[in-house]
Amino acid sequence: MPLISVLMPAYNSELYIAEAIKSILNQSYQNIELIIFDDGSSDKTRRVIESFSDPRIIKILSDQNYGVVRARNEMIDKARGQYIALMDADDIADPSRLEKQLASLESGESDLCGSAQWVLDEVTGQLKKSKDKFTDSDLRSLLSVYCGLCNSAMMGRAEIFKRFKYDTSILTSEDYYLWVQMAAAGYRFLNLKERLITYRRYPAQTSSIHLDKFKLTTIEVQKKVFRIIGNILRALSAPATMAKAGSCWSGFATCFK
Repeated sequence: MPLISVLMPAYNSELYIAEAIKSILNQSYQNIELIIFDDGSSDKTRRVIESFSDPRIIKILSDQNYGVVRARNEMIDKARGQYIALMDADDIADPSRLEKQLASLESGESDLCGSAQWVLDEVTGQLKKSKDKFTDSDLRSLLSVYCGLCNSAMMGRAEIFKRFKYDTSILTSEDYYLWVQMAAAGYRFLNLKERLITYRRYPAQTSSIHLDKFKLTTIEVQKKVFRIIGNILRALSAPATMAKAGSCWSGFATCFK
């Protein structure tokens, strides 16, 4: 039985997915399964996926495009590992990524572990360092403003992902709201300072249409954040419910007092 399930959704990723797959198969930690969901790609993504015969790969091949949220949730359902690691089909994992995140999670210092990243500009070929926060308190406090966690760098206990999953009503910034829900439930975050993911940035991500959608959904997530915070603070202000609220709630709310 694999200890880590790596989840990789793919849609029209023919240019990059082979490198992404190889970066997971060549990890220093090998007791894994790699679940790949081809979400109705119209290019050669499926052909690339099918060219890999590694028995650790589980292939889900859809003829219809359902969207990344549904793809992620279906993979979470199928994951057999005790831990789930997220991976986008256009990114590259450092060979030691899973080993280092597993060590951090099993040490008990966090429930969900990300990392710093390299940011690769596909137009210029320039490689830059991401600007990150690392501690639970810093990452948690930023959630009312923006998401300081890179989805493709995240790994955590499978039971947490199976409890929450991605909200199907949020089609962009779906990861942002997922982390908000987990933070409200008291789960602890950590970003490792090693740069364990190379995150690709290309023109489609910075187009005006994409940015407009991203801004709108980010605002919707922020509204949900403040509703959660309001509920927490009301619970904490009522003596009869303060004890029941517990430290998992107060830990999220204290960053906003």
